Amino acid sequence: MNGWSLRKHATPFAMRLVLELVHIIQAQNPERLFKCMLFNMPMMFSSTWRVIKSWLDPVVAAKIQFVSDT
Repeated sequence: MNGWSLRKHATPFAMRLVLELVHIIQAQNPERLFKCMLFNMPMMFSSTWRVIKSWLDPVVAAKIQFVSDT
């Protein structure tokens, strides 16, 4: 997630793309995800994550982990 910025990646257009991606993944690949680990998340991502997490199925959201150190 190095290079992520609120200005570039939290625009309305980018968020619509993420929403569509979430819908496709959850509809086409139910229960396929075992674990998703995101490394080096910037602090500004937390507000965006709250929005994205509300779109996710709770089972999927529980499988996502944020790691700050490899």
